[in-house]
Amino acid sequence: TDLNIDSFEIAGIVCEDATQGFYTRADAPYDTIAEMVEYVKGGGEVSVATEVGSFTHFQLLALEKAADVELTLVDAGTTTEKIAAMLAGNVDIHGTNNATMADYVTKGDMKCLGTLTEERLDCSPDVPTFKEQGYDVVFTKFFFIAFPGGTDKAIVDKASQTLVEIANDPAYVEELAGYNATP
Repeated sequence: TDLNIDSFEIAGIVCEDATQGFYTRADAPYDTIAEMVEYVKGGGEVSVATEVGSFTHFQLLALEKAADVELTLVDAGTTTEKIAAMLAGNVDIHGTNNATMADYVTKGDMKCLGTLTEERLDCSPDVPTFKEQGYDVVFTKFFFIAFPGGTDKAIVDKASQTLVEIANDPAYVEELAGYNATP
């Protein structure tokens, strides 16, 4: 494709989610990213659900490079489809945020192998970061609004101004906090 960042007019970031982690079924033969890497280096195969070109895809490529391993990347569709594939045993790992997986972890269906954060998360303080496990892979997922390149500047500016107003709305900030996200 000929599209790149310059193909868009960015209005602003809606929110950031700094709770990204890699999750697997509770019965997986590894409990951390470091153990999973050793499993792969020892000849085990690990498949990871992603969407090619997505945020998760970039996380996986960064981990492969940092750990010097090759994982089997499976283009598994939406988050719901990835979770279903993991629960069915069709893929081993899914990278996503804490809010999406918290109930599965609480129920004992899933476990988090590590977070892609600088420090441990308040919402899961027992889960080590990738950095703690020896892999300098840190990602904060951000959600943004963009318009096609060439969109009238007044429209982009109005959207940007509206995003600032929303980000300063205490109700919005509180709602995001429930998902461990920030404006």
